[in-house]
Amino acid sequence: TLFSPIYLLVTHYGNPHARIIYLMNIYIARLIFLFAGIVIKAKGRQYIEKDKAYLFCPNHNSYMDIPILSSVLPHLLVFVGKDSINKIPLFGPMFKKVHIPIDRSNIRSRQKSLLKSKDVLAKNTSVCIFPEGTIPDVKSPHLIPFMDGPFWLAIKTKTPVVPVSMPQNWKFLYNIEKEIYWQNIHVVLHKPIETKNMTKDDVPALKQMVYDTIRQEVYSQNQIEEFAQ
Repeated sequence: TLFSPIYLLVTHYGNPHARIIYLMNIYIARLIFLFAGIVIKAKGRQYIEKDKAYLFCPNHNSYMDIPILSSVLPHLLVFVGKDSINKIPLFGPMFKKVHIPIDRSNIRSRQKSLLKSKDVLAKNTSVCIFPEGTIPDVKSPHLIPFMDGPFWLAIKTKTPVVPVSMPQNWKFLYNIEKEIYWQNIHVVLHKPIETKNMTKDDVPALKQMVYDTIRQEVYSQNQIEEFAQ
C-alpha cells in the first residue's frame, strides 16, 4: 500500500517513534474523510488546554469513532480499544504500537489496560476511553450503561474528565459488514470535569455526571423526547 514503506520504518523501532505513528494515523484518517467528502465539525475545543493531560470519554456507536476522534481532538493521545483492532490491515499494527488494546471479556486484560493508562497519564499524555466499552448491539442513539473503570482511573490520577458527544455517529458505519451511511460528523467536547478533590467514593457520581452530559447532547440532537424540548 501507499503507506507500507513508512509504516515498516516507524514500527520497526517501536515506541520511541510513537508520535510519528500517531501523526500518521491522523494523516490517514483525515485523507479518508477528505476523499469521502465527509466534513467533521468539532465544538468545544476552546475548553482544552494543549499542555494538560485529560481523560476523554466519548459515546461509542461507530467503527469509525477512533479515526473521527483522532482527527478532531487537539491532543496527542492514547486510545484504549478492543484488541480486535489489531487485526485490521495497516491500521491494526500501528494501533498496537501507540495505543492500548484490551480484551474486554478478560478481567486481567481490563486491569492491565487501566494500569497502562495510568502510566500514560503520569507522562502528561491524554487518554481516550469509551466508557460504554463496546458498540451497542442495536443501531440506536441510546447510550448503554457506563463502566466504572475510566472514572476510577480519572480520580486515582487526579485527571480532568472531558465528556465527548458524537450525536449522529450511530448512523455512520454502525455495522461494517452490512451498511455504510455517509454523512457529515459533529463532535462536541464538553467542559472538563475536575477530579482533584474527588475520592473513590465519588466514582458513581462522576460516572453519572459524564453519562448525563453526553446523553443530554445526544438525545437532544436526535430529538428524543426526554431532552428534545
